[in-house]
Amino acid sequence: MRIVILSGSGNVGKTVVAEHLVAPRLEDALLISFGGLPDLNLSEQWLHRDVVSEVFADLLEHERCIVDVAGGATPSLLAGIHRFASIHESIDYFVIPVTSSGKVQLETIALLERLANVDIDAGRVLVLFNRVDANVEEEFGVLIKHVNAHGGAAVRLKAAIFENELFDILAEEYLTVQQVMDDETDYKTLLREQKEADASLRDDWSNRYAIKCLTKHVKRNLDDCYVALFS
Repeated sequence: MRIVILSGSGNVGKTVVAEHLVAPRLEDALLISFGGLPDLNLSEQWLHRDVVSEVFADLLEHERCIVDVAGGATPSLLAGIHRFASIHESIDYFVIPVTSSGKVQLETIALLERLANVDIDAGRVLVLFNRVDANVEEEFGVLIKHVNAHGGAAVRLKAAIFENELFDILAEEYLTVQQVMDDETDYKTLLREQKEADASLRDDWSNRYAIKCLTKHVKRNLDDCYVALFS
């Protein structure tokens, strides 16, 4: 499966979607960050590309590929799709993260129209609702109403990532959800049995234990979102 993650706006969570949602669930995929400066929040597994033709070459060469498109690189990607004619046929899905801001929803609608103008089938354009507080239909009504009336994308209301402070914490700690889940250290037992340990070490154990607790809840949300998005 070849997936391109892009947006018509900045700061909508493309990196969260790429690093925490898609990459851990698409085993052995080539991971590409396209455009802008290398993202420090992405793990070292991600390759950085500045030239759109190189991205297309990667897509043609690898059956499993994820491309995280920097906000400023979206016009370059769309121009490349137009210039290289049928290249978009090698991309299975275009994932569009969107937050509830009215401005972001309008910019997302504009992006959907641009994708339609380069003949990308609406069934391969997947809207992902990000930073949801409680209710997708209420918070994203402008975008949902537009898609219901004009098409342009597949909208699945359960393809949603709910607001959680964990993603900011993971960015600060340079960790991924998968890395936290793979850590088998029993921090709760360490805290209970090693009360004489250095205070800074115990603070670290406490922090790691709290992160792990948060991560278990978030992972369930991500699992459900992934299934809904690609169902």
